[in-house]
Amino acid sequence: MDKHKDRQTENLLMYPGMALMCAAVAYFYLAGLLRLPDDLAKDTLQLALWQLELVRETLALFVTGAVLAAGGWGLSVFNAWRRWSHAGRHSAARVAKEQE
Repeated sequence: MDKHKDRQTENLLMYPGMALMCAAVAYFYLAGLLRLPDDLAKDTLQLALWQLELVRETLALFVTGAVLAAGGWGLSVFNAWRRWSHAGRHSAARVAKEQE
């Protein structure tokens, strides 16, 4: 793959992942502001289940974003290492030719 396509793939993983992580935090805050109806708020079991569901959904969003961002970052590191090692091999070959 060429350099432009590599960078585009990295960006398509990293930026949506970071956006999902930020959206998870905003979702947790905004959904936490919602008030349950009075009859449900008095029931401690329903309230606990609602809070547990809120945390579960937030974690799902955040972990999905973190996996995407880490995948994009890992791909970026791999492509940089591949370009760096490829350039190192060429310079070592030139030095060997010059020494002969």
